[in-house]
Amino acid sequence: MITKTTLLVSAILFCVAFVQAQITVKVLGVNDSITQRDSLSLGAILTTKDGVLDAALTRVIGDSLLIVNRGLIQSISINSIHSITIHTNKTMLVLGAVIGVVVGGVSGGIIGDAAYEEPAPTPGDFNINMSGFERGIHTAVGAIVGVVIGGSVAGLIGYADKIDDVYDLSSMTLHGKVALIQFLLEKESEKG
Repeated sequence: MITKTTLLVSAILFCVAFVQAQITVKVLGVNDSITQRDSLSLGAILTTKDGVLDAALTRVIGDSLLIVNRGLIQSISINSIHSITIHTNKTMLVLGAVIGVVVGGVSGGIIGDAAYEEPAPTPGDFNINMSGFERGIHTAVGAIVGVVIGGSVAGLIGYADKIDDVYDLSSMTLHGKVALIQFLLEKESEKG
């Protein structure tokens, strides 16, 4: 299972690699318009016929895709790409919290109700039967505790569950692949 530390280290290494690539482009004297235009790149995992690449997609040139992979600028054939996985910031936080609140509230209420024991009457005293009210208090407290614990735990689990956008290009034509990649790059540049 991927931990948050692993994700953080991966993100830092990715950023370092991208900065190194930008420095390499500047030092080698490659056209500055490439670095200025491609400063907003799209982090993705590419599945190609040669393997898997964790790279930054920068621009389409003809039927090739310019990427930054391990600090190096590379050009790969768009036709060789089978799938693209885009890392997003979308999480399952809200859905997890809602499920946790419902399950925790119901479970806590049932446990609180089951934990209630009706007190034995005291002989000789005036006994008012409050057992229904007391049972309700136990059920409500159990439900409240269940809502807090269930919502918190399931919300954290939902937050940790990131959603990636996966695009299957295996059955697309070259023209379709180029159009999709250009759309993804344009969508990313609009964010920045």
